[in-house]
Amino acid sequence: NSQPAARALLDPFGLVSWPGAVVAAQELALFPPFIQHKRVLVLGAGVGIEAQAVAMLGAKSVMATDVHPTTLKLLQYGADQAGLSDTITTAIFDLFSTDPLPDCDLIVVADVLYNERLAAQVAVRCLEARSQCLTPPPVILVSDSQRFVHKFEGDLNQKLSSIGAG
Repeated sequence: NSQPAARALLDPFGLVSWPGAVVAAQELALFPPFIQHKRVLVLGAGVGIEAQAVAMLGAKSVMATDVHPTTLKLLQYGADQAGLSDTITTAIFDLFSTDPLPDCDLIVVADVLYNERLAAQVAVRCLEARSQCLTPPPVILVSDSQRFVHKFEGDLNQKLSSIGAG
């Protein structure tokens, strides 16, 4: 089931422009070949800074996902205002669901590591993406400006190495 279990408990994190989204957009701008003509999946897209960035950098398509419907409405409004609605689509996607990740060439996760439980689930989803039988597997960019979970990078890299996807 792709719908979150308790909509009443949705947090407002996605309604804010976080520094990690800006950092992700800046980093992505340095690597156009990873973006141009690619299918991009943004997990926890918030208001869509990184989604707009990859769309402007030439992505073939951008699927911007979040668990919060109001966040996605703001994201879609921004995409419409920027003239990017032909490239950016939105969808509710709960990282804790059993729904498979949509096919993509690049995954962007910016400032979504708010706590240990969520960070662990982001790692699970990154491992899922890298262990799918896609050739080449999707490139993954995770940015974390808040550093709520200090050991995420090391843990994820260790898990990716263990499946030969580091």
